[in-house]
Amino acid sequence: SLADVEGISAAFAAVVLVLDLQTDPATCLAWLTRRWLRNAAEPVVVLGTADTAEWEWTLRSVGVTSFLTDPIAGRDLARLCRQLLSATVTPNG
Repeated sequence: SLADVEGISAAFAAVVLVLDLQTDPATCLAWLTRRWLRNAAEPVVVLGTADTAEWEWTLRSVGVTSFLTDPIAGRDLARLCRQLLSATVTPNG
């Protein structure tokens, strides 16, 4: 659940959040909006579909870093997350 995501991500110094938009697009958008209003800085990857492609710019406006509509292999998603994580981690921390 999104509540679990907040609790788990708070336990780590740096995270990349990955959300499946198919589950409940309206709830995801509301949660992302609340997170954006709190100035949360963690990168967010949203996994969508061709049916949710129209949501891309709305989601980007509330802080989504990457929006994917095509299926992605686990190793490719992991590589994307590593790239986003390395871009957010500073040399001192």
